[in-house]
Amino acid sequence: RISSNIIQGVRLTARPRQVTVARPNLSALPLHIRSGWYPPSGTYMYRMTLDPYTPDMLDVKIINGEIVVKGKIEEKVGEDRWTYEFVKRHRLPSDVDLNSVQTKFEHGELVVT
Repeated sequence: RISSNIIQGVRLTARPRQVTVARPNLSALPLHIRSGWYPPSGTYMYRMTLDPYTPDMLDVKIINGEIVVKGKIEEKVGEDRWTYEFVKRHRLPSDVDLNSVQTKFEHGELVVT
């Protein structure tokens, strides 16, 4: 028969407080960002669905013949801060006049013409 007195020496302490970690609201973020070129007659149109992003969360530039779209959402939950970022690059067609490119953002969609 094996006996042990180790159990007698164990000191029970209070369990640590349960810590609740806030999680970001991922359902509000786009799981898939749809984008693509849609060439109507005589001009090119690029559309990108970016809901729930707003214009102040986006940065759109033309760099070396590419449209570069960057987005950033910061969310603060209690003491925690969450940041979500993306970068999308799309090569412009070779016959596009880079000085005439225009952008607009409405209804959660970025349109580049």
